[in-house]
Amino acid sequence: MDKVESLSFNNLKLNTPPTVSTDGNSPEIISYQGEAEQPSINNSSIASTKSEKWKPLSKNGILESFDVLCRQIKGNLNKLTIEKFETLAEKIAIQCESLSNYDELQKIVDIIIDKAVLEPEWSEMYSDLCQILYWRSLEFEVGSKKVSFASALLNKIQREYESIPKNFDFSTVSEDEELVVIRMKKKTLGTVKMIGELFQRKMIGFKIVNKVVFDLVMNQEPHEHLIECFIQLIHGTGYYIDQNPNLRPVLDMWFGRLKELMLRKEYSKRIKCLVQDVLNLPKAQWHKKVHRENAKSLNDLREKVNSEDILGGSALAAQFGNIVIVGQRYNLYSNCAYGLYMSRQEELFKSKKSAETSNN
Repeated sequence: MDKVESLSFNNLKLNTPPTVSTDGNSPEIISYQGEAEQPSINNSSIASTKSEKWKPLSKNGILESFDVLCRQIKGNLNKLTIEKFETLAEKIAIQCESLSNYDELQKIVDIIIDKAVLEPEWSEMYSDLCQILYWRSLEFEVGSKKVSFASALLNKIQREYESIPKNFDFSTVSEDEELVVIRMKKKTLGTVKMIGELFQRKMIGFKIVNKVVFDLVMNQEPHEHLIECFIQLIHGTGYYIDQNPNLRPVLDMWFGRLKELMLRKEYSKRIKCLVQDVLNLPKAQWHKKVHRENAKSLNDLREKVNSEDILGGSALAAQFGNIVIVGQRYNLYSNCAYGLYMSRQEELFKSKKSAETSNN
């Protein structure tokens, strides 16, 4: 992964494991902010031009409270799909551009991540939304420092990660509590998957990812679910880390830890099979046959049905599976229904940053 501009944040208090030297070439957290060209949106409460700020109005023309804005953003998130991404992401971006302080921005980030970690199958889409807001959100003064969407995002991810239980021994829970446990495990995996997606987009740096790894599995006897989270993190980050010669030794250290855990008798055959699958990935150039696909648009699903018909139906086609590169971004601009929108937003952000640099 390319080296990116670093940015330090206040109050970063993840558990501090031994540091890993990467000769100064490891990617750090990068913050984005900026405005971008906005398509016209037919909504009376949404500004139709770039110069106008979104202002929530009641029927009487009185400005509504921030709580109403939060409810409206939650409503937009509930409607968010791949087909509707451009329209709804633009609405949310305009709403975020209207925020008046950092506390409000932090609240909006909390709402987005709270939903994203419970819907890991849509983590790519939510991460793309975060990237749009990176490019579009404003900076705020807090004390003597400027803070942005990047700061709020890191704070929320840190809180979500630190809330992960280190002990998942729920053998004595009642039937009523089982649903709570299932939800907790899903949220844990969703948090780790979101970290991987944000790393792919250079919104979370490698050092943060490595700290998470140390906290998950570098203690004496990590629980099986934490090992599964570690595997999910490798799925999300390993391919790109392997492309960077300066970071590859750290990846080798991760795999060394997995080999140690495989020798433990207390772990189940299921978790050992998952570990072995991960250990095989570098030898296969990160290629793997999968039978479960990422979330797709309706057009993609129609094309898939047509392909299955050619092969003799879905049941027969399922036997073939799909060869994918584990950890490579599926929805890059050329493969994404809203790819042109993402590309335009990125170009507008780069243009603005270039203009700011020239003025300085």
